[in-house]
Amino acid sequence: MFRKIDNKTVVEQVVKQIIDNITAGELKPGDRIETENELSEKLGVGRNSVREAIKVLSALGLLKVKRGDGTYISEAGSLSIFDSLIYSLVLENSSKDQIIELREIIEIDILETAARKATDEDIKKAEEILEKFNVSFKNKDYRAAAELDLQFHFTLADMSYNPLLSRIAKTILQLFFSSIEKTLKFYEATKGTSHQTHGKMIEILKKKDYSAIKPVVTESLKGWVNYI
Repeated sequence: MFRKIDNKTVVEQVVKQIIDNITAGELKPGDRIETENELSEKLGVGRNSVREAIKVLSALGLLKVKRGDGTYISEAGSLSIFDSLIYSLVLENSSKDQIIELREIIEIDILETAARKATDEDIKKAEEILEKFNVSFKNKDYRAAAELDLQFHFTLADMSYNPLLSRIAKTILQLFFSSIEKTLKFYEATKGTSHQTHGKMIEILKKKDYSAIKPVVTESLKGWVNYI
């Protein structure tokens, strides 16, 4: 479930691994996670880094520390109203169709807004990320490719120049990290090409071709939809 990590942004990486395990269903509401010592050994990091990561996740409401008992994955009902709404996307039994519809709506709205507001510098940044993604995918480094896939979509979200829209989009898209990584492996195994639609998205930004947005987003999600 957990992998050893390097020393760069250690606390952040510990936080991310725990969140990824929640979104992948490896950890469920009410589950007791391993002790600080056990996590420290499995991840290959210091106990202090694990402790700080647990503090971060506890502050977010994702973990609940019970003194003398252990640390547990929070039940959705124990969170604030806003956190419960976001957390329910990870933990509650939403249907496959609802999840697909949510992601499609978010990506269409983000791309439409980005096409209206993106600068040449924004587009150049997206192109640079896409180049790195293509290299990682070609090298079969699917975790790095998935990170860059998300970074590409986060960059589109930032092009909305609407901090609220960007934050909501990023929060929702982050939930799909685990499935994105697995889908990239699926693309390679089936010689799929849906991931190549990122290039088409950049063309939409350049040409402001709004009529192409929905078809391109639908095409880009085809492999992911088939996988999940």
